[in-house]
Amino acid sequence: MSRKRVGVALGIVWVCWMWLATGAAAASAPADPPPPRQFLPLVSLDWPFVGQDVRISAVYYDAYGSGEKDEAIQLWNVGRTPVPLAGWQLRDGLRAGTMPTLTLLPGQFLWCTREATAFTTEFGFFPNCEWGADTDPNVPDARGDVLRLSNSGTRVTLHSPDGHLVDAIAYEDAPSGPGWHGDPVEPYTAGGFGAEGQILYRKLDGRGQPVQDTDTASDWATDPTDCLTGRRVRYPGWDLEAFWPAYVITETAHLTVTIAPDNIFETVIAHIRAARKSIAFEGYVLESVPIGLALAERAQQGVDVRILLEGAPTGGITDA
Repeated sequence: MSRKRVGVALGIVWVCWMWLATGAAAASAPADPPPPRQFLPLVSLDWPFVGQDVRISAVYYDAYGSGEKDEAIQLWNVGRTPVPLAGWQLRDGLRAGTMPTLTLLPGQFLWCTREATAFTTEFGFFPNCEWGADTDPNVPDARGDVLRLSNSGTRVTLHSPDGHLVDAIAYEDAPSGPGWHGDPVEPYTAGGFGAEGQILYRKLDGRGQPVQDTDTASDWATDPTDCLTGRRVRYPGWDLEAFWPAYVITETAHLTVTIAPDNIFETVIAHIRAARKSIAFEGYVLESVPIGLALAERAQQGVDVRILLEGAPTGGITDA
């Protein structure tokens, strides 16, 4: 064997010996604990269509107006970016109407109706588009078919320009289908509420935002099984969008909570005695001697006291 080959062989033996020695030392030393790890969930950012945050938020189908020319559908952008609606379609199962060139801003509502003049008469404000006839030159017209929102029920669907199904609602006797599961939405008629003229609308949380969309009747405010956010009605002229969110103010104040009718005497009498300018008292009857004396005392001290009572209460007015 040549010196070169002997040198290579000795080199290989030395490397192997060093590897074995290092491995043995590592095996004898205590191993460091592995660093903590967190595994993130799989989140897909590939949305199936543009404008996924547009929802059908209300449907007015059994309208008050003659010939039901004020039938209407409301859209709502619950997302954070503007959505151009040109090319979008509303369908009633048989017919399709294509939206005009409109942009739905974040948080904005939009009403599209069969005839704008009939809608304005019923609701008290102008719609954003009309699909049945050009009754108002200032209201953009949808193209395509004239939608018919059957009183006996249908599926109303919203489609993006590429034909993708974005949202759906089935009401009355409409069957399930793509975009909808289970029973249809029914008007809430318990307690004497009339079905005619009701606007089906989505449940809202305390911020005025829609609850999670499950494509079922439980998303809608007429839900008879939900005693908190369901069992609700809406009719034309009700400014739900403006007045639903709680009015929030920040102020330092002293709050007193009382429970009527059994435990409010102390609170009422304290407020009467604290009045310095005026008292406006409205009630059914006034038979409490302490309250009557407190009101008289305030009047004697120059406080403007005005009392409004029922003139003919049930059972008449007692001597007290």
